[in-house]
Amino acid sequence: MRGLLDAVLATWALVVAGDADCPTAAEVARRAQALGVDTTSVGAQEGRVDVQRLADQVVLRLTGPGGEVIAERPLPGNAACGDLAAAAAVVVASWEGELRASGALWLPERPPPPPSVKPRSRYGLGVAGLVVPGPWAPAGRLELERAPSLSGWVWRLGVQGVGPRRFALGLGEARWWRVGVGGAVGFRWGARALAVEPELEAGVSRLALRGEGQPVDIASTAWDPYARWGARLGLRLRAFQPWVGLFLTVHPVRRTLSLRNSDAERELPTLEIFTGLGVTAWLP
Repeated sequence: MRGLLDAVLATWALVVAGDADCPTAAEVARRAQALGVDTTSVGAQEGRVDVQRLADQVVLRLTGPGGEVIAERPLPGNAACGDLAAAAAVVVASWEGELRASGALWLPERPPPPPSVKPRSRYGLGVAGLVVPGPWAPAGRLELERAPSLSGWVWRLGVQGVGPRRFALGLGEARWWRVGVGGAVGFRWGARALAVEPELEAGVSRLALRGEGQPVDIASTAWDPYARWGARLGLRLRAFQPWVGLFLTVHPVRRTLSLRNSDAERELPTLEIFTGLGVTAWLP
């Protein structure tokens, strides 16, 4: 700390000035220099000692860089000019020593802290094309994403449609599809541009069934909850993020299709695996 203070103090001077003729400001400055006071350097941290003659007194006034009065000292003015200059130089040297000891008066003001920046969240709109094996079926997804900038957490709200899928049932076939909406939370981490995002989603889906080719065509709908686990591998770019994902969806409610007066029945799958490609575009 002492070294820092010395370095700062080395950049300013106590400039001695004034219109007194006994002693003159130049003589006081010369004698103060002999005592080790810098009265020649001029810089941003410049202080000033004014030497004034008032009747039978010599008045010394110390002001700071901003013009504020820091100290004032009167001296009897009935001595010889050389003696007055020597006494004034001692006062200047003592002030300089006090300033060095305190330091606070001459240290540059600390810059104001930078304005706090509230972490901004990134919002994105994503679209994905998915497929479901066994039996194969197309699927699509639209989602809104929020990603706080200072954390790896990701929040998503998504709408997904799957199907239609067909299988034989009795003399005809059954066709079914699902449309669901859910909320997901994930965590994003990775090195440089690549990011891995495991996530967990929960929601509800609307199941639609239709039997065709039967003696009487049938149709039915139902609401089912679902849970989904998965992970994405994405390439983080400035304006958008393409990704590839693999997901497992669980439908806890079992659904079985059967025909009256027939042994024909079929149970809908409770586990579904999705794989696909998607892209998330960051909103401005």
